[in-house]
Amino acid sequence: MIISTQSINVAATIFLALALATGGLVEAAAKAKKTPVAMIMQAKGDVTYTKNSKKWKKVRKNKFLFAGYQVKTGSDGTGTVINQAKNTARTLGPNSVVNIDAEGVKLVSGELSDPTAATGNLVAGLSKRFAKAQRYTTVRRGVLKVEQKTIKKLTVSAAYPELVWQAFGPDYAFKLVIDGKDEMIAPKGGDMVVHKLSGLAPGEHSYRIEILKDGAVVYAPKRDGTLIWLSDDEESAYLASEEAMRKDSGGDDFLIAAHRDQNGLKVPAMRAYRKYFAANPDDNDMRPMLIKAYFDLKLKNLRVKEAGVYNEMASSDG
Repeated sequence: MIISTQSINVAATIFLALALATGGLVEAAAKAKKTPVAMIMQAKGDVTYTKNSKKWKKVRKNKFLFAGYQVKTGSDGTGTVINQAKNTARTLGPNSVVNIDAEGVKLVSGELSDPTAATGNLVAGLSKRFAKAQRYTTVRRGVLKVEQKTIKKLTVSAAYPELVWQAFGPDYAFKLVIDGKDEMIAPKGGDMVVHKLSGLAPGEHSYRIEILKDGAVVYAPKRDGTLIWLSDDEESAYLASEEAMRKDSGGDDFLIAAHRDQNGLKVPAMRAYRKYFAANPDDNDMRPMLIKAYFDLKLKNLRVKEAGVYNEMASSDG
């Protein structure tokens, strides 16, 4: 089996994207939890995995692997395993079994090729940063404060013009201030306000979101955030990279989300994570990335709800 260089590049990029995406301050301490140590891609034929040696699931897409997982192939099964700790790629042959431990991939039986260097930096602090992302899964119940902090920097463009923030119900409207110019936003239901931007020149713009009740400002952030509107050339270059990612990853929404996240496109990254977990609700191990996306965008209600889903599934996963 020939390992696609493009596909290895995709894997390397995504491990780096995850490392970048999960950095930053943490909200609460949590128990140390497992982190992904490998990924299997280009799976063909009969390829299955298990996390408890009892229930086996078919590998239908690029799949992150954690210590304790096991992967096996049938008579027509093959795949490429990327080891993030050693930054290598190995081909898994038919009728083979491998165990995943903290160091990577260990052959139990069958055929596993010698490792070859994978392009890109697969380590890049992934374990440490993914562990930080997991800390956002801690659920801290309490009264929702009427405040709207803004993400420090957010990249937007004509293709991805959305700005999102926390909704507070029918009593609270908003004032969006960009470069000192006000725009009133009516109260919204649900958990999230979605506002499409337009008319911005390429470059950086200051912005903030003030909360109003009965026409009076009840909250204004202490500091403005920064919107970065891409120029036509910058957007074209990014969209070309995303299309290449889409093609090389087989349209994997999780990998596309991580690519967007790496490039500062936090809102479309959140959208892609949501799409991925709507289609793959059982991939709970990677759900902290969606929770972290909600945290980055200051969407507290959605973060708490998703953390609840994560913890409930984790507690029942045997």
